Amino acid sequence: MIFDVTVKEYTHRVLTEPKDEQNGVNTNFIEKTSFATTEYETVCDGTLVVEGGRVCLSYEPTEQISVEMSFDVDEPKLITLARRSENMPPMMLVLEEGVRHVCLCKSQRTSFEMLARAKRIENSFLKDGRVELDYTVEVNGLRAEKTKMRINLIKNERLR
Repeated sequence: MIFDVTVKEYTHRVLTEPKDEQNGVNTNFIEKTSFATTEYETVCDGTLVVEGGRVCLSYEPTEQISVEMSFDVDEPKLITLARRSENMPPMMLVLEEGVRHVCLCKSQRTSFEMLARAKRIENSFLKDGRVELDYTVEVNGLRAEKTKMRINLIKNERLR
């Protein structure tokens, strides 16, 4: 089944980097200092596909960014989240509550590993159109991005 949906996404993101009083680097990542915070809420059109035991939501919160979130109906707390942007390499994360996953980010010039760990996943998407994610992404142990994201379907009309 394919549905035309309206997606409301709220995202709060804090970028951090290690802090060390002497060398400017902290290898044990205990202390961090925030250097950028972004927060936004957007409403946009999207497509929801439910077939073969898999759920896939695709939408574009801005003209430059496309998002795809998917999961198996039987494993709603194991989510794949992909973000594509004109200005950055594509990023695909595997998010599972309490588990760190190694993810790869590839661009034309380089590729690097990221570690993704979901602190909390609330997925009642098929019941009431809501997903809440609280996750951290570490890039090469040097930078981290703490993100809280809430996705709500606010309209759900069957297309085909």
